[in-house]
Amino acid sequence: MKVIIDRFEGEYALVELENREIAALSRQLVPGAKEGDVIEIRIDPAARRKREAEIDQLMGEVFE
Repeated sequence: MKVIIDRFEGEYALVELENREIAALSRQLVPGAKEGDVIEIRIDPAARRKREAEIDQLMGEVFE
């Protein structure tokens, strides 16, 4: 999904979604961004699986 930063208000970047609705995104998530910048949001299943494997390994070490 791609969103466009419409403007900043306080601690939020107001972004225009693909369906033209506006949503608030914490400014902390887009450091250095400017109005008009395009942000790509995507789900990374490989990173999730890697984290799950790391957590499983740690749990195994803790509870052995």
